[in-house]
Amino acid sequence: MVQLLLIFVFQLNATPGVTFNTDPVTGSPFCISDDNSASVNVSFFYAGTPNPANIYTAELSSSTGSFASPVAIGSLASIASTGTISATIPAGTISGTGYRIRVTSSDPVAVAKQARLQSRNRA
Repeated sequence: MVQLLLIFVFQLNATPGVTFNTDPVTGSPFCISDDNSASVNVSFFYAGTPNPANIYTAELSSSTGSFASPVAIGSLASIASTGTISATIPAGTISGTGYRIRVTSSDPVAVAKQARLQSRNRA
């Protein structure tokens, strides 16, 4: 079974008082199956200067949009305020309409606004 991930962008949940955005994700639709993952570039903008040990991480939510147990899909060690994380949506990602992707920073700890993903099964 092949799954398509279609990208839609919404401004959702972020660290209050911090301008930190996940940019629109390009390249959709992404074809995911039990055996095939998909590469995706996740760009971001952080209005500030991260500390030298900072790591940006792209995270994928559950199919319902919950980040209670996010899946890290890529990371970038950087003190730049903008960048692109080379990420991979894992093979076997289940179908759903509520996926979200976000970027977090480690130092200082912050959460970016999210991009929303939609997944559909394809026969």
